[in-house]
Amino acid sequence: MRNETWDAGFRGAGASANPWGFFDMHGNVEEWTADWYEEHTTDAQTDPKGPSGPVGLTSQHGRVTKGGSYGLPNYFARSGARLIRNPSARQSGIGFRVALVPVQLQAIAWNNNTSHNLSDGSFSLGASTNSGLTLSYASSDTSIATVDASGSVTPLAYGTFTITISAPGNADCHEASLTTDSITVSDLSTLTVIPWQDNTAFGGPVLGKALANTTSFSDGTTVRVDATAVFQYTNTWGLNQGSPPSYQATFERWETNLPNPDTGPWPGWPSLTSSGPFAPGATYTAKAIYSTIQL
Repeated sequence: MRNETWDAGFRGAGASANPWGFFDMHGNVEEWTADWYEEHTTDAQTDPKGPSGPVGLTSQHGRVTKGGSYGLPNYFARSGARLIRNPSARQSGIGFRVALVPVQLQAIAWNNNTSHNLSDGSFSLGASTNSGLTLSYASSDTSIATVDASGSVTPLAYGTFTITISAPGNADCHEASLTTDSITVSDLSTLTVIPWQDNTAFGGPVLGKALANTTSFSDGTTVRVDATAVFQYTNTWGLNQGSPPSYQATFERWETNLPNPDTGPWPGWPSLTSSGPFAPGATYTAKAIYSTIQL
């Protein structure tokens, strides 16, 4: 056998590929097909498949080869010419074409929004794929949330779930699947810090100055409230009436409905923290209670 190959067919100017993108499918060797042979009818047909199996491996029943070969007349070097071959036949003029079809990987993306409020209603996953194929969706817990064919999620209860997003494959790309990160359905809790007054009613009122690190939060958040004393005098003092009286404020306690509050000790000023558990949509308050004395 020669240590060289030869081009078969014509790919020069004017050459064109067949509907599947292949050139030079005629000549060289007959190529096996998947079809079993049977006589064609006179009716118009497009790519007839033939019977599902052989009636018997006789001269009239076998696999179909097409394309002709180097040892056959030119008449057979065409798509419409069929030959009957025993599948076990081994001949130098029979073979097949090895074709590599590039197949791309599909990538599925979504909006990565993993926290939603039950009160906000339905939301979209914003999913897409680089193939443009139709996506399908499935919820891991339909008692918490359902998802429709468009990727719209409807929360039904508080909890955590995932969505599996799938894309079918085709001749151009592999099938793909993505499971989202855990999505939590809750409602944000709120915290109101109440300005306080001294509980002794002595002298001018002492108003509270308190700051929280967050006023809207979900379960799992740590809330901290810090309070300091700000004095407000109610008397009006003239230039010759001396200095206004001085007051000293003493922190006594927190009044709050935050669950499991931790009041320190905190250096510098009174503080409290709470890490819940917080009920979705609940409203919490925090108020620092001080007593005051005149110095």
